[in-house]
Parts: sequence; structure tokens; C-alpha cells
Amino acid sequence: NMYEAIEMHIQGLLEDNLAIPESKSFAEYMAVAEKSSIGQMA
Repeated sequence: NMYEAIEMHIQGLLEDNLAIPESKSFAEYMAVAEKSSIGQMA
């Protein structure tokens, strides 16, 4: 799962004496036009 993957990554950084990056998050929204079904045949 995601939690275990992050934990394993951090353990690897510590074993290699590398810096652990600061926690941060980013989100962005975008408008997407609805797909038209006009003119499409099955």
C-alpha cells in the first residue's frame, strides 16, 4: 500500500544518509469539455 511504500522510501534515504524532503502537497483543477456523442456510430 501507499503508506508502506513511503515508509520504505524514507528508510532507504536514511540508510543512504540522504536528506528527507519536506512534506508538501499540490492540487490543481482544470475544466474538461464533455465528449459529444453526435456523429458517432457504435
